[in-house]
Amino acid sequence: MKLLLKVNFFIFITCALNAQVEHVKVEKIKSNPLVPSIAGYSDGVISYVKLCDSFGILSSGDFIVKSFKLNYRGEEVIIKGNRIPDSVCVYIGQCSSSQMIFLTDIMAENTKKEAIILYPLNLEVIKNEE
Repeated sequence: MKLLLKVNFFIFITCALNAQVEHVKVEKIKSNPLVPSIAGYSDGVISYVKLCDSFGILSSGDFIVKSFKLNYRGEEVIIKGNRIPDSVCVYIGQCSSSQMIFLTDIMAENTKKEAIILYPLNLEVIKNEE
């Protein structure tokens, strides 16, 4: 019985020493720089306050938004820069119900002056943060 126990222990130790060890490398996935956001929102529902924040449209890369088209309530406005103008924010804020806005043709460039078109944003604007 002791011999059998010793043999099993020897086999266990031998297998444990010869076992393969797997190494897992964890990499942080960077966000796609082509997907812009406003206050961290790239789709879905956004509050009026967050839509009109001072940071405007941002990309996760080193791209800076230079212009975009804003479609809301059947109107299309071409905007220079990355912020929705205060006049449009006031108009959206005066509306009593939620509404869809579309930001398209979002033109951006990096520090090397390389131009790129970012993905469009479709957001539903609500007055209250719920």
